[in-house]
Amino acid sequence: MSFQRVIVTLLVGFITVVLMYLCAAIYCKPCIEVIFTSESNKEIEYQVFWTAARGQRFNELQSVRKKIPKGKHLERFILPIQKIGRFRFDFGVRPGQASVSNMVLGGENIQSLNFDDFSFHNIDSKKVEKNKLTIVSKQNDPLIIYQKPLEVVPKQSVDWWMFFLLLCAFGASSYLILSYLRNLRISGTSGHRSWVDVVFVCLLGVLLCVPMMHLSEAVKSSWENRKLAVKPQLFIQGGGIDSDYGKKFDAWFNDRFFGRDAMLSFYSWLTLRIAPGRGNKDVLVGKEGWLFLNRKIGPLGYANAIVYSDSELKTGYNYIENFYRWCLRNNKKFYYVITPDKNKIYGEYYRTINKINDDSKGCAEQFISYIKQRSDASVFYLRDCLLQKKSQGLLYYKRDTHWSKLGAYYGYLFLAEQFKKDMEIDFLTVSNWKKVKEVRADLSDLYHQKHINDAVYLLPVVPKTVKSIVLPKYGNPTWMVRCENKNGKYRVFVLRDSMFTNFLPYFAPNFEVVECHWKYQITPDDLNRIKKDFDIVLIENMERITRGTIMRCSFPSDESLQGK
Repeated sequence: MSFQRVIVTLLVGFITVVLMYLCAAIYCKPCIEVIFTSESNKEIEYQVFWTAARGQRFNELQSVRKKIPKGKHLERFILPIQKIGRFRFDFGVRPGQASVSNMVLGGENIQSLNFDDFSFHNIDSKKVEKNKLTIVSKQNDPLIIYQKPLEVVPKQSVDWWMFFLLLCAFGASSYLILSYLRNLRISGTSGHRSWVDVVFVCLLGVLLCVPMMHLSEAVKSSWENRKLAVKPQLFIQGGGIDSDYGKKFDAWFNDRFFGRDAMLSFYSWLTLRIAPGRGNKDVLVGKEGWLFLNRKIGPLGYANAIVYSDSELKTGYNYIENFYRWCLRNNKKFYYVITPDKNKIYGEYYRTINKINDDSKGCAEQFISYIKQRSDASVFYLRDCLLQKKSQGLLYYKRDTHWSKLGAYYGYLFLAEQFKKDMEIDFLTVSNWKKVKEVRADLSDLYHQKHINDAVYLLPVVPKTVKSIVLPKYGNPTWMVRCENKNGKYRVFVLRDSMFTNFLPYFAPNFEVVECHWKYQITPDDLNRIKKDFDIVLIENMERITRGTIMRCSFPSDESLQGK
């Protein structure tokens, strides 16, 4: 056998192996289908969540969503999973009236889902008849969660159209490559083949195929702290071809090709050495290894260049004031606290950004001042108290957006003094401290920078006297946490964000119950529970998300509270 035939045989064999890899690793995926009939009088964006085990929590990375037009349609969601433990179905934002019927999970077997076996959340009213559920809800996130065990075995899903297109593409490219190799000659009159060129072309073909040898199945990128693109479908619901298929396929392949993490690592290494202060659209690189968020209000917030509109201030004020007045009528204490952005405490580590206005004109000060001029509600901004404690240790993580446990502790001490003015209670003080090298690095993830453990943080040590219980019936259990202490007094209902996580270990031991909800839109059902079971309402809100949360919330109307 000639050398030429050996090369051709190896090349054809390689292409065959690649196709087998692609069939097994890309187009033969285990999946479970969710099939149901949707009926509504407007477009609704349904979202399906799942977990692999019964004890796991729901999160956005394990979900699929789809916009369904108004009318009656048979719909199918494909869940790319090997095992399903829990199932949740969301009706989108303020769907009004909507119906779903004949809901089943399909794989190797089929399991019908009885609507009597679901728990219902953020739904104003519902009606279950036979295999049909009709809900009415004007709330932001009505949802149902299946309570019984799921016993569906996934089936293998094959995208035959994509396999056919890939086969054609490989066949055409193989024919061109082989034709080129057959006709290769060294320039001149000898007529001998150039084996150097042959080897070069073969190696080039191999290198072009390497990215397809293994495609990542990850849901989230650890380098970028974001959800990866999902594989698109060529044909859309209702017939026809998706006109954006090429763009979606390109985004999916770019997120998952073999060697991508190594390329990101090299890019990060190169960027840090060529342009150490450059950062990216999400992160600003400061002095001495400090990183800062470069989106939302970020640098403009530090420079005090952002001004809230009158309508934003009015909406936020109405929410706080109506909540405060409701608490007064029902004999509850009410507190609202804004936690400062990291750059308001450590802005000296910015490289090039200067303040346009002094801090008395910052957006958080603007909102707090607006409320205090019109209301007697207890509202606070923690910037001044944290600035006074900067000499005691690092109050924020160098490469993370959040405050450290030490910063949260000093914020807690400030709020405790405010509580003491309204109630008789002994608050926790810490006498035992530890030095730790903690790594909190959400900004390093956004900047493609590996975690660097070079900062020492003071950790206030608190005796563990609190029993923490997650509340899965409210949706995501890490967002809904209930802390109980049989020796405490008063019961606190908290609306919070991620800044409260480090705050909770110091706050919870002082009370009988602290129930934390990671949300801000209050519902009539929430108010009914507060009225019956709680003494205090606390709203904690980080500075940079005020515009996107409090200033978009509305307090339930008097009509919706009737009978509550």
